[in-house]
Amino acid sequence: GVVYVDEIDKISSYSPHGLQKGVVGTRDVQQNLLKIVEEGEVEIKPRQGQASNSFMDRLKTPPTVNTKDILFIFSGAFNDLNMHLSKIHGSADPPLSVNGSYLHLATTASYVECGFAQEFMGRVPTRINLSPLTQDDLEGILRLTTSDRSVLRREELSFSHFGMSLSLTDCGVSEVARLCHEDDTGARGLGAVLERVTRDFKFELGGRDYGEEIVIDAEAVRDHTKL
Repeated sequence: GVVYVDEIDKISSYSPHGLQKGVVGTRDVQQNLLKIVEEGEVEIKPRQGQASNSFMDRLKTPPTVNTKDILFIFSGAFNDLNMHLSKIHGSADPPLSVNGSYLHLATTASYVECGFAQEFMGRVPTRINLSPLTQDDLEGILRLTTSDRSVLRREELSFSHFGMSLSLTDCGVSEVARLCHEDDTGARGLGAVLERVTRDFKFELGGRDYGEEIVIDAEAVRDHTKL
């Protein structure tokens, strides 16, 4: 099986601003995670606050799960780690950053310096740094309408409820991607940009007849009143 844990950087006790996150609490979380990923039998306990007459309580022995064949994937933004590395490598010439990120320079010692237990990092031997999405990447994601979670398909469906079709010109797609890239909010920001463009227009749809097709170009993205 596969277990995916997001925002793993939040269990670090380090803060670049000198603020204490709570060393005891974060280290306890890391120690508890170690017990799970160390390829052993993990006892499944009832959820805290669960009714006492639950199925779990009626079992004579608590069930266990062997984690030997489970792949654990941890991810996070690691902004504090990136800031820590920028203080060390920020003055290098030529610059060592990649799109403003220094995470590709992180070593085990870097993670330990930033509040991760050495034994915990020893259980995560493979580490991959993902580069931030470029404007071209965001354009490609926006054009990908085959997915049920496509941002553009969601907007098209919203307009279809009013009997209208929605389309973006190539320059419109590029402009949405550019604004999203400037916001630095990742692929999720595409939906926010599109919502800003169409929100006022959709608010008026119920009482006016605008025809059957709406085309969004770069000018409409920059100035919503041009839609």
